Amino acid sequence: PESATNFSYALMAAVIIGTRLVHCFFYDPDRYLADPIQILYFWQGGLASHGAGIGLILTCFIYDYVWRKTPPIISMDRIAFSTVFAMICIRLGNFFNSEIVGAPCDPNSPIAFIFTRYDMVPRYPSQLFEAGMGIIAGCIMFGTYYIFRKRGKKMPLGMSTGLIITSYFSMRFFVEFFKEYQIVEDGVLQSSGLREGQVLSIPFIIAGLTLLAMSIWGPWKNKYAEMYTQKYQLKKVDPDAESTDDKAD
Repeated sequence: PESATNFSYALMAAVIIGTRLVHCFFYDPDRYLADPIQILYFWQGGLASHGAGIGLILTCFIYDYVWRKTPPIISMDRIAFSTVFAMICIRLGNFFNSEIVGAPCDPNSPIAFIFTRYDMVPRYPSQLFEAGMGIIAGCIMFGTYYIFRKRGKKMPLGMSTGLIITSYFSMRFFVEFFKEYQIVEDGVLQSSGLREGQVLSIPFIIAGLTLLAMSIWGPWKNKYAEMYTQKYQLKKVDPDAESTDDKAD
């Protein structure tokens, strides 16, 4: 339990640091390199969800591979199920805070929203699109888990993580067309018309597909998280037994 608690604190720190650094050095590097102290002002806004993914992956890798000496995917598989709910809640928060708004759209469209704290222009509710992405990704992952369980099998290592990463960021790539973001100012990328979020999604999609390949055909095919779980036997205490030891009580 103590190890799990410390790991949770590390994950929280990784999310904050990762989201902030990716935003600063990818979305607006000139501003933050000119005045690095502003990097610490994360409460003023400017967090990138891709940075959360990077932070979580690195933290799980260190926790599993470096500290516990186990395959570096076990903790990622375990937190994948809760990550779905985080994705949904974050985007609902963005929606109600008028953050990360969508691109302008036809004012007569039934899905047009006006975010009065941003401007008075009718826009796509891209935050709700991304909340829906979390729901779909969760259905895919939980559905796969249910199929394995119904067949009396266990999901191999890496499958949960691979499913959530591949499905979410594949959908994220297309939703970026409905968001208010500028095109990356970089030779090939600029000519291709890709946006920042799309550029950052491509490595995640490749990583997710790699994990699925390793899970289905590769070295993790016949390995499961339960194989690396140490079972703890808690000491049973008789509640009716009297003890003079305050510490024992």
